[in-house]
Amino acid sequence: MDPSSSRHTIHDVNPFDPFRSVAYPAADLARKTPGYEGVQRMDLVPVAAEDRFRIDDNYDAIMQEKERLIASTRDYVYQVTPEALVGSRQILSDVISAVCRRYPERFSLSNDSLQIQGRNQELRIDEGISEPLLTLARVIQEDITLLHRDSAGMYRLAAGCVCFPSHWSLRDKMGKTVQEIHAPVPELNARIGGKIDALLERLSPERPMARVNFLINFNPRLSQIPELELLAPYRPAKVTAENIGEVLWLRNEYETLSKLPCGDIIFTLKTYQTQLKDVAPLTAKKLADMHRDLPEEYRDKYRKLSREEHELLLAYLDTRAS
Repeated sequence: MDPSSSRHTIHDVNPFDPFRSVAYPAADLARKTPGYEGVQRMDLVPVAAEDRFRIDDNYDAIMQEKERLIASTRDYVYQVTPEALVGSRQILSDVISAVCRRYPERFSLSNDSLQIQGRNQELRIDEGISEPLLTLARVIQEDITLLHRDSAGMYRLAAGCVCFPSHWSLRDKMGKTVQEIHAPVPELNARIGGKIDALLERLSPERPMARVNFLINFNPRLSQIPELELLAPYRPAKVTAENIGEVLWLRNEYETLSKLPCGDIIFTLKTYQTQLKDVAPLTAKKLADMHRDLPEEYRDKYRKLSREEHELLLAYLDTRAS
């Protein structure tokens, strides 16, 4: 069964309340502020280094889909520049050691090779491999990107393997600064662009940070690469009061930022998706609070919600929250 077309495979991964997930301990949940201001706050919390990468029950299905995308659409999901080589080698070595310690039933090291149980796969991980970031992408479920500081002191996207983006293109973002990457998000740079840049400067290898991002989505595909969506667009049903819980999806991203010894920055994303009808009341209330005061430009141009859909969504979320 092709995971890219079936909603009964990896599109349904982890249908949990994302605000109760292990990504955010209960003590940190109170700091996740709903509302429009909350959308454009960083809401970062420190995490242990081993919590940047998570292996769950969907590992085999996710990795099978990753391999398919890398093989069939490599130029869309994987990009790298020479400047990223040192950082890519550092993160590969770091993560391989971490996952072998944390998940010994899944990964084991033998000389310069990594054995992955259940996949009958063995990967070279010695320093001589030419594409360490791509090798790492074949081990972890997360999408991963690397930011490298240029001669002017600006962090730019220098490499990435991104198979499951939410309507953005890795090829389009390559070489851009962080503020240039965020330019399509209305008002984000004006509100917190400077804070994000300052955060990147303050990051240290000893203090990784994490946050949760979420959005309402019409598209059940886990991989939403704009160039590929143009070739085979998903056409959702018209949203009504009767079908809204099945037509709309909650897309939740667990994101982490960490700095490598060489100074490069690693940004990871792990995406979960579930139908709106399956969200818990607490999540429904937070989503309703977030969407209630969305400016029209942000709602229409970025979230792609018409006024009618927006009103149906609020009514549905308020009902679920109660």
